[in-house]
Amino acid sequence: MAVMAGNRSLYMNEKLRSQSVFASEKLGDRNHAVMGDNRDNSKDSRYFGVIPRDEIVGEATHVVMSFDKTDRFQPRWKRFFAELM
Repeated sequence: MAVMAGNRSLYMNEKLRSQSVFASEKLGDRNHAVMGDNRDNSKDSRYFGVIPRDEIVGEATHVVMSFDKTDRFQPRWKRFFAELM
């Protein structure tokens, strides 16, 4: 999967996925940028930088639970245990 960030946009495989504030940075072959599940309020690579490949020990495959903070934290049932792309 090719990921590119810049100009306030995030692209995955050349498809626009979201727009926000991102800094453009070239990664080394064994470095990875990680993003939290709440783009506008996450401690992720924008906060602590890139992650060396040998420090990654797992892979997220499913959403366990999801709540809508804009609607009194009501459960988003369709996202519970949903598979990630």
